[in-house]
Amino acid sequence: MPPFCPFSKPAAGFTLIELMVVVAILAVLGLVVATNVFPYLTESRQVVARTNIETLKNAVLNYKMKHYALPENLHLLLEPDEKNADQPYLESKDLLYDPWERELHYIVFSSTEFEIKSLGADNAEGGDGEARDISSKDSKYDDE
Repeated sequence: MPPFCPFSKPAAGFTLIELMVVVAILAVLGLVVATNVFPYLTESRQVVARTNIETLKNAVLNYKMKHYALPENLHLLLEPDEKNADQPYLESKDLLYDPWERELHYIVFSSTEFEIKSLGADNAEGGDGEARDISSKDSKYDDE
């Protein structure tokens, strides 16, 4: 070690305590941001599911109007149709899946009645919050 020299500059850098204080501040800020952002991510998934279901519902009704019958399954809406100017009723197969990457349920009750449904984040009937089921039979204004 060199001998002490009163005219030498102190070593540059941060002490361990200074680094720990900075890390603690960043952790607190991250926690505040996370607690404020995550609820909006949940809500946005439900909005996407509702929007996709509404789009599918309109495509099914358009198909029904031209064929006088409901489609057997939602995949038929992706195929070009001569009664729809050789265009599919849907442009993307992504609409057939909910935001949790599970295929939407299409249930035909009669020749005029159907339901398109997502079982929510838990993929089980019922539930609250993010696990709430989303259906084409729900009113658009249930949550407003």
